[in-house]
Amino acid sequence: KMEKLDWKYIQAAATGLRLYLSTTNAYDLRGGAVLTGMTNYWNSKKINISEKSVQDHLAQGNTETDKTYEFLGKLRKENRLDLYTQTTSDIVAGAQWILDNDQITCTDKFKERFGDGVCTREEPNARVNTNDQIIVFGSVVNSTLTPVDSYTNLDPEFAKQDILDNLVKGFTSARTTQFDVGGESYMKFFDARQFFLNPMEDISVLLGQEFNEDGFRTGLADPTLNGMFPNGDIKDMLNKYADDKSLELSTSEK
Repeated sequence: KMEKLDWKYIQAAATGLRLYLSTTNAYDLRGGAVLTGMTNYWNSKKINISEKSVQDHLAQGNTETDKTYEFLGKLRKENRLDLYTQTTSDIVAGAQWILDNDQITCTDKFKERFGDGVCTREEPNARVNTNDQIIVFGSVVNSTLTPVDSYTNLDPEFAKQDILDNLVKGFTSARTTQFDVGGESYMKFFDARQFFLNPMEDISVLLGQEFNEDGFRTGLADPTLNGMFPNGDIKDMLNKYADDKSLELSTSEK
């Protein structure tokens, strides 16, 4: 029979699907299959694929006689990115219910669906390596861990409010977030909300405005990405990515 947990599971799945579909259908993808076929062909011929080469190819396609890429990457007028506010409210409400109802969410039935489940009390002897961290939306939940030699014991009280607070902050505010590029970590002030609240009219601008000698992107016309990086400080990450791609290219040519 259907239990409350089953309904909550269905509700959470539907909420996640709604957010996923509103995101993936926000931009026009007409011409995407043609572009994929072209890049696959380039790969088969061992032709270098860089942001600049793709950008040049798109520009050549936008001629009076070939409208293949005319709409690719453009924001759809009928997009439903506006569902973000309502959907994230539902997600936070769902998380609140899960954290408040561990008598249900810590059961074997729940663990079948969500790994170890969500339990407010862990085994007293539960231990994790100090290198392991509980990260929720870019923030380490330090208050759940108590250092003991080279290991840490999980605090008997799982930091439910910390997790919920981080979840809410991740959806409702800009915050310092860790980004990993080529084995290096960068801490950036990041506002994920702007993708939904202030969407780009054309995501093809992500291909870049500045490039290194191999055509890999090193700069964007708008380094804030419409407010997602309010400080506009992504140049170092772009340079790291471009350097790594160029190194990879030179290595493959030897």
